[in-house]
Amino acid sequence: MSVGGPIISNLGLLSELVKKKHEVKVLTTNRNGNEIMDVTNGVKNGIDISYFTSIWGHRFSAKLLFNILSQIKKYQIIHVDDVFSIYTIFSLFINIYSKKTFIFSPRGTLIAYVLKKEIGLKKLLKILLIKILSNLISRQSNFAFHFTSQKEKKEAERLLALFKLAKQKSFVVPNGLNVIANMVPRKLKRDKQLKIVTLGRINHKKRLDMGIRAVGILVNKGVDVKYNIVGNDDDGTTIELQNTIRNLNLEGIVKINPPIFSNAKYDFLKRHNIFLLTSKSENFGNVILEALSIYLPVVITRNLPWEILKDLKIGTICYESAASVSDAIIQQYEKECIANDFDNFLKSYEWETLCETFLKHVEEV
Repeated sequence: MSVGGPIISNLGLLSELVKKKHEVKVLTTNRNGNEIMDVTNGVKNGIDISYFTSIWGHRFSAKLLFNILSQIKKYQIIHVDDVFSIYTIFSLFINIYSKKTFIFSPRGTLIAYVLKKEIGLKKLLKILLIKILSNLISRQSNFAFHFTSQKEKKEAERLLALFKLAKQKSFVVPNGLNVIANMVPRKLKRDKQLKIVTLGRINHKKRLDMGIRAVGILVNKGVDVKYNIVGNDDDGTTIELQNTIRNLNLEGIVKINPPIFSNAKYDFLKRHNIFLLTSKSENFGNVILEALSIYLPVVITRNLPWEILKDLKIGTICYESAASVSDAIIQQYEKECIANDFDNFLKSYEWETLCETFLKHVEEV
């Protein structure tokens, strides 16, 4: 089963809360996108999870709404992370009267780009939903936004200002690292062939064409290079990318691969020298942390929320152009990284520490 960054991050946080003897209850549907999951209710990894069958695709479950009403009364903290959801609206409405601590993690969906990419009725519906959410949020007694980066916070606050919520209480706690049991990091050696990888969704937002053009520049300079793009196409971008590959005569050098999950994902990443991400926007970018966790250095564009890598050996930040990306790839490839460079950086993203920070912020709401 495939899951996205928000679900992985929630699992890490909730698992750590359970370790700290907190009672955790999760209410969700039995849908994973358009797929119906074969799942049962019960306690998993200490987390009490209830799945509810939905109708109208994955949009609606009356039983889930009913259980939200009953469960809010039993718990001290309510946590949601879906902006455009009837369940979030219902939870906020109920909590006007329940007056529980309410934490809202938008996960990158409260930024201007989310609205700019929409057109017509869909855009109007999203604006309407945000207006409804704004009204309900303004009536909460103990409420805070949880953002995963300062960049997400600033961008969200610019949008929220349009709905008179710019000064709403908020805090920043990044996503953490989910350590894979017995995972052996890649060997830190410089191979003769430069092998680059990008892993994640394949769509226009990711600007994968920029990475392909950067590889074309490297080939023209005589660099022995391979570039693997891994992920599921959710907007038809693959056809455009394949045309770019053909036009630049990069067949056999650039390859688009289907998505890979679980331990197989890490095994695949370890076959490469550099992880590349040139996305237009990310609220965090879990894949960057996953790459670094196996000692795979990264090259990213400057618009992403990873300024912390600017002066470190394990990453290179560049401008948003194919020429700049190609230069950054060579620059990173020539750096000499050791295990401690990665280990010292990753300590800041251990869930135990992040969970304590999260709880401290929640107590101040």
